[in-house]
Amino acid sequence: MGKLFKARELVAMATCNAARILKWENKCGVLKGGARADLLVIDGTASDPYKALLQARETDIRLVMINGVARYGLPAVMGKLTTGGEAVKVGGKVRRLFLEQATGDPDVAQVSLSKATTQLRAALKDIAKLAKATERPQRAPVRRLLDAQQEPTWTLALDEICSCGVELAPRLPYNGPQDFTGPDRAPSLRAASAPLSQILKPIDLDPLTVADDPHFLDRIEKQPNLPDKVRKGLRRMY
Repeated sequence: MGKLFKARELVAMATCNAARILKWENKCGVLKGGARADLLVIDGTASDPYKALLQARETDIRLVMINGVARYGLPAVMGKLTTGGEAVKVGGKVRRLFLEQATGDPDVAQVSLSKATTQLRAALKDIAKLAKATERPQRAPVRRLLDAQQEPTWTLALDEICSCGVELAPRLPYNGPQDFTGPDRAPSLRAASAPLSQILKPIDLDPLTVADDPHFLDRIEKQPNLPDKVRKGLRRMY
């Protein structure tokens, strides 16, 4: 906070001011009839609620409500507001997480956070092996026996090129698998590059929260573009 902004002003930047800039002030960033009930309840009885919010840790969160639906919080609180969900631990403390969504993808809805985390952690650990499997030529159907063998084409799929319903962000141009993002490279250079299975290395899945990631601040402080004031002051906040 320092001498630039008061705690209340910083909170306003992330709530009502941001909503006003986007012309969403009647639906977001405010508490009034007809607006989305997006609520955050934290532990503590500090005299300045705005300063308490900025100094709160993940383990201080008692309830998160999004559009009137209780999504995360203390088991006792969540039990009074919704049914179902799954237990998670944040900083060694048990919390309840509710992710059910009527308009969500039915295939995704069947996968719990615990199962998704386990599968993703295993996939990232074996990412080179998985890439190698895709590089093996597949047996072609009889009608394609005379077709030329094609090497697998890898592309980076970004959210900006995904059709996801309501369009709130500009889209990047995308004309199919051969439309690569970034600087153009000559075909000869692409052909000479090593297979992904030789480039990729095992990746550790980051914990979901700062409270459960002992190396989070270390990695943040190593970022080359981080201002010195943030680099030196961020750790004190935790």
